[in-house]
Amino acid sequence: MPIVSQQNLLIPYPQKVALSIQFDYAIVDIHNSFDYLEELWEDIVTTISNAITDSGITILEGTTDINDNYTIIAYNLVILAVPPYIDFTFIYNDLYDVDLPSSFLISTPNYYNKEIKDILLQTK
Repeated sequence: MPIVSQQNLLIPYPQKVALSIQFDYAIVDIHNSFDYLEELWEDIVTTISNAITDSGITILEGTTDINDNYTIIAYNLVILAVPPYIDFTFIYNDLYDVDLPSSFLISTPNYYNKEIKDILLQTK
């Protein structure tokens, strides 16, 4: 499994947690087609959403964001996380199992300093 780094999200009590699941925009650049991007992205978001809800986690909000210079496309989520922790490797497994792009980074704002992002999972 090509996991570069992984850290569990520790949760002391049920709480809302913001996540950003970021993919390199190059996953669609080779096709140079916005139609292909829409179809591929819909498959990725559906697979991630199903993986999260199937694991018993509630998604409160989900949006897509593309950065200004078109290098990152992200699925930004707010989930209801429950104790004691969440290991997000199941998202990689579900994407990999259906041959979707599985090279991504999951980050969340640092609990003590919201301007710093904690990396929960990074794959290659």
